[in-house]
Amino acid sequence: MEMTKRINHLPVLTWNKLKLNDAELLINTEFGKVNTFADAALPAGVTAEKNVSFDELVRHFDALAVSSPKEKIVAGKLPIYNEQRFATGMGKEIDDLIVEADCKTDIYTVDGTHTDPIVLRYDYKNGASGLSSTLIHAKAGSESTWVMYYTSEGKQTDNGLVGASTRVFLEEGAKVHLVKVQMLSEGYTFFDDIGVISGKASELSLAKLSLGAKRAYEGFNDYQIGDKSRLTVDYGTICRDGSFTDINYNDIFIGKKAEGVMRFFEPLYGNAEKTFRGTLDFRQNSKASVGDEQEDVLLFGEDVINKTIPLILCEEEDVEGRHAATIGRLSDEMLFYMQTRGLSEHEAKKLMVRASLNKVARLVPDEGIRHKIDEYLKDVI
Repeated sequence: MEMTKRINHLPVLTWNKLKLNDAELLINTEFGKVNTFADAALPAGVTAEKNVSFDELVRHFDALAVSSPKEKIVAGKLPIYNEQRFATGMGKEIDDLIVEADCKTDIYTVDGTHTDPIVLRYDYKNGASGLSSTLIHAKAGSESTWVMYYTSEGKQTDNGLVGASTRVFLEEGAKVHLVKVQMLSEGYTFFDDIGVISGKASELSLAKLSLGAKRAYEGFNDYQIGDKSRLTVDYGTICRDGSFTDINYNDIFIGKKAEGVMRFFEPLYGNAEKTFRGTLDFRQNSKASVGDEQEDVLLFGEDVINKTIPLILCEEEDVEGRHAATIGRLSDEMLFYMQTRGLSEHEAKKLMVRASLNKVARLVPDEGIRHKIDEYLKDVI
């Protein structure tokens, strides 16, 4: 299988010479079966329907009356619509890939309140490639925590590709805490495509650590359809020397009094390259909604390439949208202060990186995975 997919489209076109309207994902591998397992049996109130075809998945959307709404009024902008019944951050071409690769979907339906996390592990051995597709349907008033953990063992490969498609549908008052941790070996290419539709007074929190893989593509899209829905995103990555990362996160406000906060922590080393697209999109009638997007980038190399595209799109007057980006190197004053406290320059830089990524790592509810993250960061940094 060899093909190229155009992914991570900006919601609107920008000056094309910058080549930042989308990204290109090259696929030149065959996908094997993914062995996914939970750490324990699913609790009562959580059911699973495994190996669902994409056509059946679409019929499931029909039964739930799920769809991603287009804008009724376009206020002078040219939106880029990739036709998806349930939109995701990376776009329709990932859905096409799922169909072409005959990747099946696991559908989890949640009813009731569940305090213990449900851990799904995706283990890729000896350079194996694989795709996974998941839908989490959170019924009205339910609450659940999900940990999705991607690792690899055995010999490394430069051709391995791991892809994940995750959709979350929250009914009224539902709460979902989604945690994703990626620690693949550095020969891999990884993509993670997330789509969310949030109902009235629902809450989604996403904690994401993307630590491994040489090339990583990250997409997220939340349609906050319901009034008073809430979104919180905490994302951390470490861009190592020679790595490439492409990020596209969209928060779309449709309901009234919705809230969305997205925070990103991104240290870059050597000649790493990273592109970040972060969009707050206030649609008509999203009155009294508030969006806040924060990006913190630390540069630890003379040859790093960092591209940041913050967007605030607005068709409603009574809203608040904020974007803050801190991009730079550790100041000489900060380094001097730390050295006066007995730390070398190298130790000071390690401390700052660990501190930023630990803001996300502490949100991982599984102690065993947190320990592996800590050990992994020690080796990588």
